Amino acid sequence: MNCPRDFSPIQINLLTRRVLLAFLVLLSPVMTAEGQVFVNRKISGVTPAFGDIGRPESFNFSRVHFSPDSHYVVFMGDRETDEQIELYSARLSGGDPIKLNAALVNGGNVESFKISDDSQYVVYRADQNQDEVFELFSVPIQGGTQVRLNDDLVPGGNVANYEVTPNGLGVVYRADQSQDEVWELFSNWITGGNPVQLNPALDIDRDVEYFTITPNSLGVVYRVGADSSDGDLYSVLITGVGGPIQLSPTRTSDWQSVSSYKISSDSQTVVFVGEFENENDLELYRVPVIGGTSTKIDGTSVEDTNYYTIVGISADGTRVVYRAEQDFAGRREFYSVPMAGGTVIKLNAPLVPGRWLCCWSFRGGSVLLYSGDQDFEEVDELFAASIYTGSRVKLNDPLVSGGNVIDFELTKNELGVVYIADQDQDDVIEIYSVPITGGPSIDLNPTLVSGGDVGAFRLAQNNLGVVYRADQDTDEVFELYLVNIFGGPSHKLNGTLTAGGNVDSSGIKISDDNRAVVYIADQDINEKFELYLTTEEELVFSDGFESGL
Repeated sequence: MNCPRDFSPIQINLLTRRVLLAFLVLLSPVMTAEGQVFVNRKISGVTPAFGDIGRPESFNFSRVHFSPDSHYVVFMGDRETDEQIELYSARLSGGDPIKLNAALVNGGNVESFKISDDSQYVVYRADQNQDEVFELFSVPIQGGTQVRLNDDLVPGGNVANYEVTPNGLGVVYRADQSQDEVWELFSNWITGGNPVQLNPALDIDRDVEYFTITPNSLGVVYRVGADSSDGDLYSVLITGVGGPIQLSPTRTSDWQSVSSYKISSDSQTVVFVGEFENENDLELYRVPVIGGTSTKIDGTSVEDTNYYTIVGISADGTRVVYRAEQDFAGRREFYSVPMAGGTVIKLNAPLVPGRWLCCWSFRGGSVLLYSGDQDFEEVDELFAASIYTGSRVKLNDPLVSGGNVIDFELTKNELGVVYIADQDQDDVIEIYSVPITGGPSIDLNPTLVSGGDVGAFRLAQNNLGVVYRADQDTDEVFELYLVNIFGGPSHKLNGTLTAGGNVDSSGIKISDDNRAVVYIADQDINEKFELYLTTEEELVFSDGFESGL
């Protein structure tokens, strides 16, 4: 489904039949799962009475991740000192958690972490050596010596944000390392060494504001600006050799600026939104990542366009999907345009004034998912559109009066969609699946207890398993369930909850090999949040749904 095609009504019916046939063929291995035996255990180890793992109100990012090879869970918590957050890894095969950070100074905490894609290292940000001075460290995932990745910081200096290269060899970070409040860009090996400054000396009041590592791990694209204005775009080799290349046009007026950008999956092209031709008019450009002439690729926008977001670039590099006020000021719609420039396709149906398209999902394939009150005022529904033709199909069943689609996700292979909605009963949120080509939806949860609702959900990488959180059996007691994407019996994944206990909505993760689920809950002691792992004796999820159509 990565090739351009026009979905006529007849083709949609044929595709729906093919997708449903694939559903039925691939359902057979899962139907043998009646005898599944799930093993549930605490993975965060013994913690003192004050200890919490993944206390959601303390952080605005996930504190729990599987390693990509599915051998470890890495997590944060105050397992040893009250309100001092430290970093741990735990093998799925068993054993006590391993502390990854070095001893923290009084008042110090680990603030965040990232796991390298090769699952060998964990990089973390912490005020480990001096309270309120945040630095960057790496450590082997199985534990060992911690290495500081930044140079000595000037008084008042801190590492802000960071990324690990996709090949797992390097780290890029932003810090006011050399001059307080002057944010610059640096790279280093993940094993440590001498950091390399990637940007040249900056003009007064200008900073490196954000950056992206190229998918091939060879370069970095970054924006330099002053308070989110007067932005210029650059690329540089991750080694710093040769210095940066300016990608955006040379500014001739103060109002000219780059606002946002994305890099193609082949690391060859940068697409950016800029204001260069007319003041207050944002437009879309492309430029080679190695530098060259910037080319405008979108159509003519209405005057004073003040919203423009790049949704994504297709994996084949042929099209750019974006959301903009292109046809009407104040009306944000979805569009697709060839990377080379040319005819722009509107992906949503025409909107009447006052209608709003709020959310979207795009994996880089041929389909954009979006929701909004496109057809009926203040009724949010779910739609799929071909980025090559603009052909659309509504995915949800007719909604009960007052019903709305609330959240949705596209399967990895783009053949199915899972969504939650009060589709059948107003204010009763349930979970459904449907082929990407449309058709009757499948209700994935059983009948809910009075007052029950489905909340957060996750999809397995094999396109078959759906894990969801719901007060399905007892009102206001939130538990975790597994169901096949084609429906059938649901399986409870959490252990028996203590009185008042719940599975938390944060920290629910599925391993990349589809064999394990980890979650945060006060399962054993009310209000004491710990980390639990559920696996199956054979496989949590059956394999399949990989070949597509």
